[in-house]
Amino acid sequence: MNYKSSYFILTCLGFGFAFLYIPILSMVVFSFNASKLVTVWDAANSPTLKWYYSLLNNEEGFLCQQSTSCPETSTLNPPLWEQARAISSRDKSPLVSQWGYFEPFTFWRFRELTATYTLPDRLAAKVARAQGASITLGARNLHVWTKWTGADPEQNYSQGDTQLTLLTAGPARYMTVRLNVHY
Repeated sequence: MNYKSSYFILTCLGFGFAFLYIPILSMVVFSFNASKLVTVWDAANSPTLKWYYSLLNNEEGFLCQQSTSCPETSTLNPPLWEQARAISSRDKSPLVSQWGYFEPFTFWRFRELTATYTLPDRLAAKVARAQGASITLGARNLHVWTKWTGADPEQNYSQGDTQLTLLTAGPARYMTVRLNVHY
């Protein structure tokens, strides 16, 4: 194979990949435009962005398919928006929609707090006959700030990249105590 034929093959390969991937990339870029005009760019208010930070709360949607297990219709004082999404998901009309169960799953989590206290050397030598000692207290998953109505925004039972949240629990809260002794 000479230099000219390998250059031709690489050029054809480059044009082939460009033919395949430039339309895909342009669709991704232009999907963020909220304006109806191509010349006006309004990506900040794009409804397409909702798909990138929202997730289907299929746990709540599944529970509201049955009338008695739906907290939005079986409790006394649920908010009106929760009642509306429950009724619209199970109504026997052409207007059935799961759109009300797409929720923002952005969150802030107080994930971990750890504190260590080093005991004085005299106390460690007296109590444990050691050169030094320390006590470590730790806590994980202390609090979550979110608008997600499910159990936890990180709940997942899926093995793949798609998050599935049907009747699963989020990360557990852990409290640990550890004693380190140095001899």
